[in-house]
Amino acid sequence: MKSLHPARAIPSVCIGTRAPTCFGPPFQERDRLGDDLVPDYLTHLEQGAFYGWPYTYIGTHPDPRIKEQRADLRAKTKVPDALLGSHVAVLDFAFYTGRQFPREYQGGAFLAFHGSWNRSKRVRYEVAFLPFRNGEPAGELQDFVTGWMPAPDKAQVWGRPVAVPDAGWQSARHR
Repeated sequence: MKSLHPARAIPSVCIGTRAPTCFGPPFQERDRLGDDLVPDYLTHLEQGAFYGWPYTYIGTHPDPRIKEQRADLRAKTKVPDALLGSHVAVLDFAFYTGRQFPREYQGGAFLAFHGSWNRSKRVRYEVAFLPFRNGEPAGELQDFVTGWMPAPDKAQVWGRPVAVPDAGWQSARHR
């Protein structure tokens, strides 16, 4: 395996990702292409694969700001498994293996959305659930814990999720 940097012994699994969360697979995509571009995503990683950064996004869509495109990389760019929305900033995720929720949650992923900072209206200050079947995303994102953002057009937020538990869920009433 080649390393990411010649002076370091860190193995390179894949290239072309931007802002991985805990070394991926949720990835925060690029900014400053508008409110609805480019979606952050969740995907599986393949040895030697290219995922687009900085040349393309969601497969072979070119970033218009990059003047010198790499046609060789663009042609082999992997398409993400699940689009999560633009500028949602997933900071953590965990696959659910607990027993306290109904069976349909087994094997699915909980994602902590830290929320947008660079949209005209705020989105996704929440914890969401993405169902999985046979190791692959199998449905739409579902709101799971919300309420940190009183209104999308206001600057005020009451919290920004940064993590989800990986073993089970607990809650407590704080006075």
